[in-house]
Amino acid sequence: MIGTGLGFAVMKNGRILQNENKGPAYSIFRLPFHGATAEDFVSGRGIVNRYNKEAKVPAANAKEVADRADAGDALGLRVHAEMGADLAEIIGPILKDLRIKALYLGGQISKSFALFEEALRDGLSALSDLTVIEAAKDLDLAHLTGVTQWYLQNQPFDAYPMKLEAVCKEIVWGGTQLGERFHKPAGKIAEAWELCVHPEGVCKIENGKFAGKLLSDYLGTKENFPVMIKLIDACDRLSIQVHPVKTEMWYIVDCKPGATLVYGLKEKFNREDFLAALENGTVENLLNMVPVHPGDVFFIPQGLVHAIGAGILVAEIQENSNVTYRVYDYGRLQNGKPRELHVDQAMQTIRDFTPDQIEKARYACGRGDSHTLANCPLFKVDRFMVNGEMTVPVSGFFLSVICLEGEGKIGEERIQKGDSFYLPAGCGNVKITGSLEVILTTK
Repeated sequence: MIGTGLGFAVMKNGRILQNENKGPAYSIFRLPFHGATAEDFVSGRGIVNRYNKEAKVPAANAKEVADRADAGDALGLRVHAEMGADLAEIIGPILKDLRIKALYLGGQISKSFALFEEALRDGLSALSDLTVIEAAKDLDLAHLTGVTQWYLQNQPFDAYPMKLEAVCKEIVWGGTQLGERFHKPAGKIAEAWELCVHPEGVCKIENGKFAGKLLSDYLGTKENFPVMIKLIDACDRLSIQVHPVKTEMWYIVDCKPGATLVYGLKEKFNREDFLAALENGTVENLLNMVPVHPGDVFFIPQGLVHAIGAGILVAEIQENSNVTYRVYDYGRLQNGKPRELHVDQAMQTIRDFTPDQIEKARYACGRGDSHTLANCPLFKVDRFMVNGEMTVPVSGFFLSVICLEGEGKIGEERIQKGDSFYLPAGCGNVKITGSLEVILTTK
């Protein structure tokens, strides 16, 4: 959000990012730019100075320059276009680094938006994440510097490591390991949703100022949270399935000797052959069965046929969707009835992937280092073995911490095997101490 006087505020997951002084985390008007500062180029003063250097009749203020441009004055049109290009050059790196999706302009700068909109859009066109560029419609409410301060003073922005209560799901193929090994409720728990803000389940905060509140209440929204993280105990094999709008990653926490899973097809997908195999009960012959071992990683882009096999414990990091097309379920019954299949939808969704294509998708945003399990536009996942102390920076994005083994502390909070912590953007440098294995996930 850009407002009067080049006030610049960044909102992530419903929160204005702050600096150490509780002000907006990013400021642009004093940024060095072409031997001066950004304000000298992309402000009312900058517009007037640029215009009057060449104008035969000087303009008194930025409004007068805009009025002349609206009337067809070539110089007025040009200096506004130049300002749009300069603004794109100034804010583009910040928008790219933070993967900003929407840019809103308010205050005085928005009054002449139509005059520099094209140049601004052209300058930011390479940012694939940025899908919205708009000017505020109600200028009286658009002085965003003041609005930002109001927001910070009137909304809770206590950023601390928040311990989450998992949302547990009983499913026909689930087991008892999540209760026995990871401190989840007793019973046949198939999935523990360790980080979720979803219509089918929202984690509850267990500690600190917001204890007892839903994570969605803290975030101020129940929509558009980017990821969901689960621990999955597959006592029995899962259905053969495919996702239309969900990419996910599996980290094999543990498994029985000889365990396997379905990872794509043996040959290229052929609709007629696949349907015939479903009809005559031979579809398992088409599946690519892969042996698994603790520590293995499987990246599953949307459209890839897959299924976790029996005897496997998985940490799953996924795009925040729970839409699954079940293709085949081994004739299994639930409550005395076969589970619903979605064959027609699956036939339109299944895609072929080469190993190279999957690898490129898995590391589309860079390979990182030896700790990095995946780094794609949807999530970045790292695994660390902590023996002593490590510091994790939490600035522009949230960080999820899942403890798979051991115990210690995260900040001042105790963390042990099976715990899930949500660290909001703006937490700063957070120390993790002890002897433990953790999975770190961010956007």
